[in-house]
Amino acid sequence: MRKPNAWVAIWSIVMLQGLVGSTVLAESGPGMYVQGSFAVQFPTGSLKDAYNQIDEDKEGLGGSLAIGGFLFDWFALQARAQVIDTRVEDVDGALKYGLYTADAKIYPLGLFTSGADGLLQPYGLVGLGGATLWAEDYGTETNFLFELGFGLDVMLSKNFGIYGEVAWQLITEDLDVDIENANLIGLLVGITYRF
Repeated sequence: MRKPNAWVAIWSIVMLQGLVGSTVLAESGPGMYVQGSFAVQFPTGSLKDAYNQIDEDKEGLGGSLAIGGFLFDWFALQARAQVIDTRVEDVDGALKYGLYTADAKIYPLGLFTSGADGLLQPYGLVGLGGATLWAEDYGTETNFLFELGFGLDVMLSKNFGIYGEVAWQLITEDLDVDIENANLIGLLVGITYRF
């Protein structure tokens, strides 16, 4: 069992401080927000005999919680955590994993229109963080994670909206459970609230 990567902890602290600092700079933007969602993760890429034969089309189900803040109408920083549960054959109980990332989000319409108050607000995101796997047969393991994705906020009022997002996550280090550079495709659907 490996100990958590020190760089993951350092990056998380730096991004969290940047997120807290963004509240001071967010005077021109919509301010802080929280998002809660239902999450589905699909393992893809070079999954080997994985943590005992997880198929490429075997999805994991869970939830996601994010808190963020706008630095500008078109740019936000967020911290997000996801917990995913998947049933895997030949593993006692469920395999669970947590994904936690610090993301930068760019809203192109806010950039080009100098406003962040439209009904439809598409965005792109890029982030860094970590992935922690829990399984009775293997213990716990944490590795570095890179995330890239896009989504759409549908703001039904000034403060409340729904959103959908597709994100690709790359676990950049080889795992002891024989997943080499595992890729995950995540789908999130949930609600967003802006303060």
